[in-house]
Amino acid sequence: IFGVAGPNGSGKSTLFNVITGIPFGPDKGRIRFDGTEIQGKTGNAIAQLGLLRTFQRETSFDGLTVFENALIGASYGKPGRGAAEARARAAEALEFVGLSSAAFG
Repeated sequence: IFGVAGPNGSGKSTLFNVITGIPFGPDKGRIRFDGTEIQGKTGNAIAQLGLLRTFQRETSFDGLTVFENALIGASYGKPGRGAAEARARAAEALEFVGLSSAAFG
């Protein structure tokens, strides 16, 4: 899991608008993700490559554990990802943000 962080007005939204081509793409040059040119591709095609854009939300799925919430994020947009790999990625993400101890209740 990678992210882009910065203060308001630093260009985060503009960066992702250019990368995804919504509502506009680059004026010059090419955009590659993992070796694949992505300008002109649909949002769905870009997501299938593993590049997703999300918006900050301060909610979680009620009734699910912290781990189950992380597992949803680790599985989203990767239909070929196996259950064991998704669980490992969710555990890594929780470790990275210091929430491993809260994973299961």
